[in-house]
Amino acid sequence: MRVSRRGFIGVGSLAVLGVRISSAQQRELRIFVDSAPFLEADEAAGAEERVDWRGSDVRAMNACTQSYAATELRRHTRLLTGKELSIAAPGNGDPTGIYVLSLDDASIPSAAKAVIAEEKLESRLTVSGSFALVPHGGSLYIVGKDRAGALYGAYHFLEMQGIRWYEPGEENTYIPEKTELKMPASVVIETPMMFSRGFIGPGAVTRDFHVWMARNRLNLWENEHSDQPWLKKLCLLLIGGGHDAYPRYINPQAEYPYAYPLFPASSGKPKDPYKVVAASYLGDANHDGKLSYWEAHPEWYGMENGVRRPFRNVEDLNPCTSNDDMLAEVFKGVIQDLATGRLLYVDQYNFWGLDSHKWCECPVCTAQGSPTDRMLIVIDKLRRSLVEAQQSGELKRDVKVVFAMYYETIKPPTRPLPADFDYENCMGTMFPISRCYGHFIDDPNCTEYNQILWQELTAWSKAFSKGQLLIGEYYNISRCTSLPAMDTRTMVHDIPAYYSLGARNMHYMHVSYPHNGPKRWRDFLFARLLWNTNADADSLFQEYLHNFYGKDAAAPMGELYGHLETAVSPVTSWRGFSPTLTGLLLRDKDPESIEHLKIKETHSAQNDGVDLEESVAHMAQCRTIMNGLLHRSTAEPLAGRLREDDMHVRYAENTAGFYYRVTQAAQAKRQGDLEAARNYWRQAKVYADNLKQETVVVHTSSFDAMAKDGLAATRLELYFQELGAELQAG
Repeated sequence: MRVSRRGFIGVGSLAVLGVRISSAQQRELRIFVDSAPFLEADEAAGAEERVDWRGSDVRAMNACTQSYAATELRRHTRLLTGKELSIAAPGNGDPTGIYVLSLDDASIPSAAKAVIAEEKLESRLTVSGSFALVPHGGSLYIVGKDRAGALYGAYHFLEMQGIRWYEPGEENTYIPEKTELKMPASVVIETPMMFSRGFIGPGAVTRDFHVWMARNRLNLWENEHSDQPWLKKLCLLLIGGGHDAYPRYINPQAEYPYAYPLFPASSGKPKDPYKVVAASYLGDANHDGKLSYWEAHPEWYGMENGVRRPFRNVEDLNPCTSNDDMLAEVFKGVIQDLATGRLLYVDQYNFWGLDSHKWCECPVCTAQGSPTDRMLIVIDKLRRSLVEAQQSGELKRDVKVVFAMYYETIKPPTRPLPADFDYENCMGTMFPISRCYGHFIDDPNCTEYNQILWQELTAWSKAFSKGQLLIGEYYNISRCTSLPAMDTRTMVHDIPAYYSLGARNMHYMHVSYPHNGPKRWRDFLFARLLWNTNADADSLFQEYLHNFYGKDAAAPMGELYGHLETAVSPVTSWRGFSPTLTGLLLRDKDPESIEHLKIKETHSAQNDGVDLEESVAHMAQCRTIMNGLLHRSTAEPLAGRLREDDMHVRYAENTAGFYYRVTQAAQAKRQGDLEAARNYWRQAKVYADNLKQETVVVHTSSFDAMAKDGLAATRLELYFQELGAELQAG
């Protein structure tokens, strides 16, 4: 079943608004927030560098974030009404105003305490980031479960006024025409359905992007090695690690840091805490006067075909995970980085092993079970080491451990986990890396891609039912190379489906920034669905079109988005992961052997994808609509928004056209019709030349999701040149 080409599902909306605050009343209205230990709110809002964000100084953390929330309320209400609210510390008498606070504040005004008790907020706000908006006695109490909830509550109140943040940058904030503030008619309680929500593979973004995340209640971001206090002020959970633990902490070529008993030249180093295995010891095998990790401990490294060898890079053989000394050295490095190093602010640590799909074949390792079984043994040991580091005082905070359900570990464990396995703090991430975005993740008719993944995910949800699942989607996977793959139709179905299986955390890679173009809608919807998986996507889309493009351009842009999403939906079949069009062409195989992707429009009961001819036709519709809008006399900022969208449309239409014509050329050549092949190749050359000019749009993702130009992004540049030369010679 192919995804419906228009329309969304879901329910839910912002709470009903009640009393309007008149101009006279607003002049008397103030925002109240406890800024202590700082002197006043503006100081506290900018004091992130002076706060210890590792969890011990709750009062300072709350003051900084909640004062920042107060300044955001002040700024946006001024833009909305033309009048500025003052910010003050709560005092005696509980004057009328907007109160920003959280349940764990050190000092709570008496009226706020009464509201909290009356509404039973201590029992109703149970999840980090949850909040209540309580109108009472002429005041509004914005009460968070914690400081994140207070911040999100402030933003929700602004959303109730009609304010929206569709993409980063203050110039992209949508402010309705000047009006009076409106208070909610009744108590509003909001709780996130997904607990951690955001992105990994961030690339180079500015603070505008971080602010956009907070305003849209996204709270998960890959660890950056600068600006962490700023990120923590915005209540972003930082996730670090990945495939780099083994290369970082037991790099085979790095110098062994201890005084190895059999190597006298190392006598001045710290005492070696590990066992000496003389039978495998290599000594200074390369005669450089030093002892490397590999030379000291070959037994730490993986065995392949009966021989141990060091890994050469992050995509090589995993080390011997049954070796406790090796794990102890790796865990020691992880803990040091979490305590005082590059992972100082990390809340969730990804321990994925090498990105190789190769595991040690030694008898001890293989006796431990499948790669998944072995991975979970390592995860269990790592988590225990972190707990011990906390208990000893070396580590000052709790850190969750995250493992990957990916390729060789995509199958659930075959053996039971320890009875005391820490399910609460060990999360599994399902990465559906080879999925199709033209079908829902659970579509039984997508047997070529999705059905296999859904079966594995379902099996994991049963085998790991006590634990937390995190979905790691690929809405902007590196092989997309910034194509405008929207994926919103599948997203609206899939995110609730993931939730129904027990997933309570979700991110995707890689983030798009800057020049996000139409993908701004995808990211905005992503944020909404992670907060509330039942969000009314159709209403949100219509509102977005009207607010962002204006009433005259809203309808045609809505139509364009529909064509664009359909046209690029087969990106997995184009250049994702096997089976792919590019892979088949590079191996001189039949390019139409993919069931999902044919040259001409074709339909079947199973694996019916959008074919190349269809993609080209839909992109032609996009071009007609876009040209019509661009030829109008349009003022800024709409004109700039259309120009940016046009860059993405142009990239997509040239990509679809190139794949269409080069595939026709290859197929004609395979069938012996060289004249037709040359004709198709010449038509493909037009698209190829256009793609060579696309050098901006392909640099709008993180570093490993970029290309030098649009033609390089097709993964067929050299193939296309060689095909042309062969056809000319023939």
